[in-house]
Amino acid sequence: MSGGWSAKSRSRNIANGARRERRIKKRKKHKALLSYPHLILSHSSFILELAVPYMSYVLSFQMKQKIEEKLQAIQLREQGYSVNEIVERVGVAKSSVSTWVRNVLLSPQARTRLLTKIKLGQVVSAERKHEQMRNLLDEYFQAALQEMGGQEFQKIHKKILCALLYWCEGVKSHYNGVAFINSDPRLIQLFLGLFRESFDVDEEKIKPRIHLHEYHDPQTQLHFWAQITGIPEAHFSKPYLKPHTGKRIRKDYPGCLSIRYGSNDMARRLLSVAKAFFVVYGGVAQLVEPSSPKREVVGSRPTAPADLIQRIS
Repeated sequence: MSGGWSAKSRSRNIANGARRERRIKKRKKHKALLSYPHLILSHSSFILELAVPYMSYVLSFQMKQKIEEKLQAIQLREQGYSVNEIVERVGVAKSSVSTWVRNVLLSPQARTRLLTKIKLGQVVSAERKHEQMRNLLDEYFQAALQEMGGQEFQKIHKKILCALLYWCEGVKSHYNGVAFINSDPRLIQLFLGLFRESFDVDEEKIKPRIHLHEYHDPQTQLHFWAQITGIPEAHFSKPYLKPHTGKRIRKDYPGCLSIRYGSNDMARRLLSVAKAFFVVYGGVAQLVEPSSPKREVVGSRPTAPADLIQRIS
């Protein structure tokens, strides 16, 4: 009996001794690292050298995967799959799928398939609401057309509208000429049309430039914007390619168009018309800087002419 206990005691002592030796070696290693800080720094830099490329690869892979998932979801929706079916197949959040496929147009075959997966009443109700909204918007649009059709649009009105457009979407500095940029072809057309009709414009001074993403075809977009502006393609500056994050692709996005006109005097005219409109009709004389050939002093409080202030008050 005593011999058995002695054997267990010996094995226990051996195991405890081995654990003590491991702890002592570990403490010595930690003390050595603390005694030599440069070893810790060298290890940290080594870890960073490995981590940074790896994280860049992971982020790039994730963005690429997100684009592929979005395109797959859109393709499935065009085939008539429901949101829940797409979530199961693609493996992404329902909220993401709902956002991606919100405006996808369905063919008759796709709509028939979708009706077999969701309740007919929900589809009919949603379509009825959409139809009511379309009718309401069309009613407002027709009323606006009728109201504007009976008004005479004089040159001063066009000049004011052109100046207000520039105040909203143009560059406020009048030391670098006229600079107007937007991605809406209708707004670009409107601004150029009003600009040409309201001012004495030298067409040779108009220098358009398109801003595109990597997924755009520069030649296709150049031809598109040349037709919108009525400016020959040869007059366009070299396209500017904006870096693309890869998070989303806008299917019908035509890029931005920057309209530059090489005249500081023209920029001052546009801004002055907008400022005058604010003073006369906006009742904000104290907020509008006065036109001056000198640079405005930050923090100064401009004043409007006395007769204009009297009219506003």
